[in-house]
Formats: sequence, C-alpha cells, structure tokens
Amino acid sequence: MNVTDYIERIAKETENSHLDNGKMKSLSPQLKKLMDVLKCSREQSFMFALIFYLSLEHRSVDFGDLARHIDIPVMRTLKYKADIDQLVKNRLVRIEKRNSFDQRTNLSFYIPMNVINGILKNKLTISFGKINDSFNFVIRAFEMMQLAKEDASSFETLKDDLGDLCNENSHLQIAKIVATADIPVYEMLIMIFIVYKLMNGEEDVSLSEACEFLQGDNTLQFSVRRQFMNGTTDVTKRVFI
Repeated sequence: MNVTDYIERIAKETENSHLDNGKMKSLSPQLKKLMDVLKCSREQSFMFALIFYLSLEHRSVDFGDLARHIDIPVMRTLKYKADIDQLVKNRLVRIEKRNSFDQRTNLSFYIPMNVINGILKNKLTISFGKINDSFNFVIRAFEMMQLAKEDASSFETLKDDLGDLCNENSHLQIAKIVATADIPVYEMLIMIFIVYKLMNGEEDVSLSEACEFLQGDNTLQFSVRRQFMNGTTDVTKRVFI
C-alpha cells in the first residue's frame, strides 16, 4: 500500500466515528506507518491524515471542519492544537489566515505542495538542513519562493521560512547578511530572486516574475510592484539594482 492509501483509510474510518477508542485502536497499523514516514507522534499523524484528506477538496481545513468530519463537538478538537502546532513547526502543515466579514481572523490549515509531492513520491524532506555555501543558500531561498508561489501562501509564512533558513545556517555570511539587513524582507527576497536568475545566465529579469512569490498577498504584491516602478524601494534608492 502507498502512504496515500493509509491516509485515506484513516480519514474514512474516522468519519462520523465520534473518535471512540476502539476505532483508533483498529487504525494502529495505518497510524504507525504514517508515524514512520512523518517522524512524528500518533496524534500528529492522525491530524496530518485528516488535514491532508480534507484539504485536497477544500484547500484548507479549520477546527470546525475536523469536528464535522469526526462528528464531535469542536471543543474536543482543540485537544489536538498542540499536535497541529508541532506539524506546523515541522513544516508538514501550513497555517492560512482567513478574514471573516466581522473582521475576525480564522485560522485554517493546509498541506504545502512540496509535502504532497513528497508523500506521493515516498521521498519526504522536512527540514531545510545545513547548507555548505552561499550558492546553495540562494538556491534554497529561491525554492522557498517558488513553493510560496505554488501554494499561494501568505507572505508571513515565507518570511518565517526565510528566518528559519537563516537561523539554521548562521555559519554562512550570506545568512547573517539576509537576517540583519535593514531593508524590507520582500525586497531582500526579490534581490535573491534576481541573483538566482543571473547565476543561471539570464540577462534580464522581469519585475512581474520577481514578484510572483507574493501571489498569496495581492495587495502587497501590487504595492511592491508600484514601489519598484516608482523607484521608491530601499534597494533602488541605494542603487543595488
């Protein structure tokens, strides 16, 4: 069986199950397999399976969706908040913030495309890991930007990822420069994008392409493009580009 088969079994078997102990015990083999793949606890594997299964149809899942699937009061799903938080910390699950009509921000969760692909290929990479040189640092940062574009994830998520990348590779001078630069993070990311393209032999880089990683924040994307066209960004003022 593939990992997706185990995920589907877990999700279908727990639908409208009220989460009784007998049901969870019967799913021990499937949860154990997922635990081995994800390198996480039984509860975290369970939450991952439900979020994976439900988000394929609905893009993202909140606590209410989880409660309706299992058919339990939503308050009971909050016992898994710490498990979901750990999945987020491990970058297996992402948070999506949705603003409701009454201006409250609702948190929902989704599985990023790189994790979906890793599950499908049985080759899952969780941590950024140590990088040996500046060249590979730029490549890794560029890959993060491409992932943000594919997922249309929020800029805050990408910003957090860049911070983690710098912290995990603080032995590199480029990581120290990126982490302490006194320019907006999105401008630094655009500079990294341009450097990556130039390293790959491209003579010209379009502003539109350089800003695609901001697709999850259309207002910010429009503002950044306008700043660059008007020459009011910090990097253009300092003649970096």
